[in-house]
Amino acid sequence: EMLAIWNTQGQLLWAVRQYDEDHGGIDSRVSVDGKSILFNRFSKDKSIDDGAIHEIALDGTPRKENPTPKGHHLFTQLPDKSLVFIQLDERDTAEHSLVCGDALIKISPTGETETLFSVWDHMPVTETRFFYNSFYPQCKDWTHGNFVDYDKVRDSLLFSTAGADVIFEISTKG
Repeated sequence: EMLAIWNTQGQLLWAVRQYDEDHGGIDSRVSVDGKSILFNRFSKDKSIDDGAIHEIALDGTPRKENPTPKGHHLFTQLPDKSLVFIQLDERDTAEHSLVCGDALIKISPTGETETLFSVWDHMPVTETRFFYNSFYPQCKDWTHGNFVDYDKVRDSLLFSTAGADVIFEISTKG
């Protein structure tokens, strides 16, 4: 729950409660260059879209806040310092009305965003185990993406969907 940076003398330089009554945040990591800490936070109230991946220098100085609209769960960082996060991808369907799938969004070091992958392009909508869950009150929770990580050996991303019980391997080029 608590992220903290101490110096070598044991002095607390910076701390944040990553998960509290109002905010979730379930991922943190050292940046690929080893010079900062990255962590995500987002509102537990799904009507508030204030998610971001924060970057903090090792001395506790805030560096950057990368907005992650409709972002949730885990994120990863690529060798070029781009960030990849899971984004809720809502679409209206004839058969099921509003359905929530997931997409992987890449944020370049300069802040440009690109959709690398969307489940909508690779599998049909089916009633999965989370479909009628109330986690997303605005839509049926089809895929419930929950994990993404970079595999440097294969230069690919692993992305899992708890609702659809599928793990995708995706090229970093999408």
